[in-house]
Amino acid sequence: MTLDNPSFPETLGQASEAFSIDEIARLPSPGLAIPTRITFSPDGRLIAFLWSQEGSLTQQLYAYHLDTGEIQLLVSPPEGGTTDENVSLEEALRRERARQREFGVTSYEWARNSNRVLIPIQGDLYIQDSPGAPLRKIFSSQDKSVLDPHFSPDANKISFVQDAEIYVLPVSGGEARQIT
Repeated sequence: MTLDNPSFPETLGQASEAFSIDEIARLPSPGLAIPTRITFSPDGRLIAFLWSQEGSLTQQLYAYHLDTGEIQLLVSPPEGGTTDENVSLEEALRRERARQREFGVTSYEWARNSNRVLIPIQGDLYIQDSPGAPLRKIFSSQDKSVLDPHFSPDANKISFVQDAEIYVLPVSGGEARQIT
């Protein structure tokens, strides 16, 4: 199609009637509210993923049960989860570098040999001991966000970065030990 095509103004007019400016500029863009961070549970019975059922930027953690075909909501973030208003500067910069726009539950990690899930929400650390179990807060960040949390190979400890230092924390909670 060229600008001298007689049907061009009509086509352009139809397109502007089909999509409003608000629809074009809204986030997530149409077609981009799709499941992400798809992983198998360690026992291979579940496929976990982050998704917004409403098609918004606020994601929750879901699981698809391979044996029943059922989709289960595993984690809905307390207090709405991560938003632009409640993240630290460090987390905001990490999200910007990763080009991450999503809110709510934005990451999770399975323990290697159990169905225990580690979930950072609003800079704090939570554990879900099995699919469907209640969330258990194991570390409160106290306005200094926790970054890059990971289970140890035996899933008894968690390492993370806070305030440019590396820490180790027992899965049971308690005092985090600074190692750098």
